[in-house]
Amino acid sequence: NLSQTKAKASKKRSQLASLEEQTAEYSRERQEATRKSEIAAKLLKTLDIVKLSGKQEIIDEQLSVIADYESQLAEVENSIESSEKKTCLLDGIPCGDSYPACKFIRDANAAVGRLPVLGTERTNIQAQLKQAQQKSGTMNAELVAGSIQKHNRVVEESSKLERKLESLGLTIERNQSAMTTLAIEIQQIDNKIKEYNENREVIENLEHLTQQMQLINTK
Repeated sequence: NLSQTKAKASKKRSQLASLEEQTAEYSRERQEATRKSEIAAKLLKTLDIVKLSGKQEIIDEQLSVIADYESQLAEVENSIESSEKKTCLLDGIPCGDSYPACKFIRDANAAVGRLPVLGTERTNIQAQLKQAQQKSGTMNAELVAGSIQKHNRVVEESSKLERKLESLGLTIERNQSAMTTLAIEIQQIDNKIKEYNENREVIENLEHLTQQMQLINTK
């Protein structure tokens, strides 16, 4: 049937045109993704994650030292505060020195005796804390952390681009295979239509003769 054959050819041409358009679009997307992937690769070379991780480890260790000094300082300051309170209580007891055997008075006197030592400890810890904080300030902690975060974001984006490139490449490959098949099928249909047109009179006469024979046979 000529009309059905032509309709079939038209449908396949529409499919081929759609595949060609989509393939061109995906090729542009792949080209852009490749460009971005190359930029990401160059950027990652400037972000030495091994070196950055080493710096971050040193920074973390220093922050741990600071936290330890802060904890020690808080503990000493609590002890000083407690001793000072006991000192005030001792001052309020008349003849407190006359009853050294009393546990309360004994503890209060011990607290008074410890105050100079605690004060020295506080001064030393404060000095060590200040030194540790100054050292931490020279480590560019924010810059290192920001660079690591940037590296991680670029790695994640690179992974997405790689997956996109793989998907686009596979689809383009499939489209190209489908286009090749459709082109062959369209050519075959066109050849059939051409052959029909070239032998149209003979074919139509044959069809007419066949119909006449069928009518005769039915009588």
